[in-house]
Amino acid sequence: MASRFRTIRLELAHAGAGCGYEFTAPLTEDGRLDYAAWRKEPKRCMVRRFWRGEDERRGFLVHTRSRRWTFQYELDNDPQDDESGWRPDANRFKPGVLVSITDQDGVTRRFRVAEPEASAGG
Repeated sequence: MASRFRTIRLELAHAGAGCGYEFTAPLTEDGRLDYAAWRKEPKRCMVRRFWRGEDERRGFLVHTRSRRWTFQYELDNDPQDDESGWRPDANRFKPGVLVSITDQDGVTRRFRVAEPEASAGG
């Protein structure tokens, strides 16, 4: 079965809904990111970073040369300079699952996957 684009919300595990990421990405039936589907429509995979006390940041989900997924906030940047993300097959994006993401400050934090939603045109 084909992947479906979903809106995925990650909330900082110990801080709740005030800190996290919300992004659109194609997921396989088992909840993994689908590289082939992403490659066909990378501009559709947008991210919003929300963090209590900081300005919201918007960007894109990017697959890097080192085969990692990352969030890129400035298109003229090398994606290696942004959130260093996670390995492609390391996580399933299912409600309640914990995902570790290394921020640009080098700190790895754990996020809980909130209930995914279908995106328009999914």
